[in-house]
Formats: sequence, structure tokens, C-alpha cells
Amino acid sequence: MKRILPLLSLFILGACAGGNHLHSSLEKVEWEMGPGDLMQLRSDVEFVYDAGFRHLYMEENPHENISSVIYYFDIEDGMNPRLYEVIMQFKDEQLRDEFAEKLGPPNTPDGEWEWYDKEGILFKAWTFQSKLIVAKVIPGCEWDE
Repeated sequence: MKRILPLLSLFILGACAGGNHLHSSLEKVEWEMGPGDLMQLRSDVEFVYDAGFRHLYMEENPHENISSVIYYFDIEDGMNPRLYEVIMQFKDEQLRDEFAEKLGPPNTPDGEWEWYDKEGILFKAWTFQSKLIVAKVIPGCEWDE
């Protein structure tokens, strides 16, 4: 049974928004894309600030259930900025939970989600207030331990 739940979670995750594990309104957003590509794809995205190790971009009201989305781009190691984390701010916790159900039951001791895609790349997701955060663990990003 312990092995079935993670496999079921992987199946459910694959059904979310074309495989990027984000809300369907963000289905064309691709992990590791650059900020220029994101801004070309989504015209309402704006640069927010440079945090030293990452750049933050934000989009207001991308969907009736989402008040904002924050995009984190890794800028360490002299690499081109790469999208590695997306914070979806839902209008309330109930809407967040309805979407989070698509991730399946949390599968970590902390009540969060972890899974590997078909290429063996680790993804993490967690909730905070009315936010659902999804991160792709790419080499050099803050989640690469």
C-alpha cells in the first residue's frame, strides 16, 4: 500500500495542467523557461525585485480563483535565469485545497508533496495560508540540497 500511494500521486500529478503541475490557467508555463519567455507568453507578468540569488516576477489576477502568481527565477552560478518555483495565491484556502486535491494526498511527514517526473527530476509542493507553492529542484536553485 505504501508504494501504491506515491504511484497514484504521480498519476494524478501527470493529469494536472499538461504535466507542469500548475493551475490550468498556467498550462503553457514551462519549468526552467527564462523570464523573457514568460513575459512574452503572459503579458501581465511584471518584474518585482532582485533578491540576490533569485529574481521575482508577479502576475495579478490570472484566473478568477487566483489573486496572484509569483514566479521565482534562479540567477546563481552565472547561469541564465531559470524558472524553478511558482507561488499560486488563491482567493481563499478552500479554493487552494480544491486544487491541491489534484496532487493527491501529501506524501511527506511534514504534510507536503514530493514526486519525481519521468526524467527523474524532483518536484516539491506545499501550502502556506491560501498559497500553493510548487518547486522544481534544479541544480543550483535554493532547493538543491
